[in-house]
Amino acid sequence: MTTRIAVIGLCVSLVIAGSSVILLDHETGTLIPTSRCLDDGAVVYLPQRQLDLGSVTFQEERDIKFEVVNMGKRRLVINEIDSDCGCGEPVRRTVVIPSGEVGHLSVGIDTRFAIGEIRKQTSFTTNDPVQPRFELLVKASVQPTENPHSSLDQRQQVSVLVHR
Repeated sequence: MTTRIAVIGLCVSLVIAGSSVILLDHETGTLIPTSRCLDDGAVVYLPQRQLDLGSVTFQEERDIKFEVVNMGKRRLVINEIDSDCGCGEPVRRTVVIPSGEVGHLSVGIDTRFAIGEIRKQTSFTTNDPVQPRFELLVKASVQPTENPHSSLDQRQQVSVLVHR
């Protein structure tokens, strides 16, 4: 049996082993049978499920976009967005991606009330029968401002906001 590998993107390879054809997700190591792509339903594929932003500054807001591919024959519906931390407001909406198309999901972080390591995991539900739920993770290290007086004032402001 001969195995051939063709790179079709930065994150995905097409693997042909005998009569079987599968997709290999390099980031997660997940094998996706191409027969799944030909199913009658929606098929969600996420090239990236987590992102480490590294150092970010205190009081910074960011909108991080994750790519989502619908590899099925029906439209992919993504909804019920839940966030596990207070470092950003989840965008509560429904995203619909037509068959064979690429869409994006936004995850926002807000570092106005955080210093140090933060992790924001956001959960999504889909109409993909094999993967009805998935999570996206954003990590960052929030650095205080360089002015020590400003940093003290920021901590006092956070304290006042928490106690109101």
